[in-house]
Amino acid sequence: MLTRPDRKSAMSQISDHMKSVLLENEENPFPLKIITHPKSVRKRHVHVYETKTAGAFLKVRGSDTRLSTIGQTFLDMLQKPDLCGGMDHILDVWEEHAATYLDDIVSAVDTAASDLVKSRAGYILEERLGLRHSGIEKWKALGQRGSSRKLDPSKAFAPTFSETWMISLNVQ
Repeated sequence: MLTRPDRKSAMSQISDHMKSVLLENEENPFPLKIITHPKSVRKRHVHVYETKTAGAFLKVRGSDTRLSTIGQTFLDMLQKPDLCGGMDHILDVWEEHAATYLDDIVSAVDTAASDLVKSRAGYILEERLGLRHSGIEKWKALGQRGSSRKLDPSKAFAPTFSETWMISLNVQ
């Protein structure tokens, strides 16, 4: 998967970049355009996901390539589980690696605009994995009683739920 800015954001970034490298009255003889990507690479389909919010990243030394931080990657899993192998796979990944990257995950989830994502992360980290972190405690106040919030957005609402995180536990 390749994530890039949506068209409007990309054009704004291109414009800002050109303003920073050109002299005040200099005209650009080679205007920059949005790059298109091949539909497949080495016989594998390339899924391009466009977003207004890129999230936290690291720049690869000596290039303009940006890589998602580990905390951002965990956050992305909860924001778009369908693009990350589904919630069952995500739970496996969190079970195996969340303890190692707990500080990074909590920092990234704190930046999320969605309270639902914080409830999902809190449930997984605290109730499912038994991990503790002071940042998780702040998320508990963000739960919404009586809502139809689900752990897995692709599955039907289940009657089993977390009282603490006020979320339907529709995954085994």
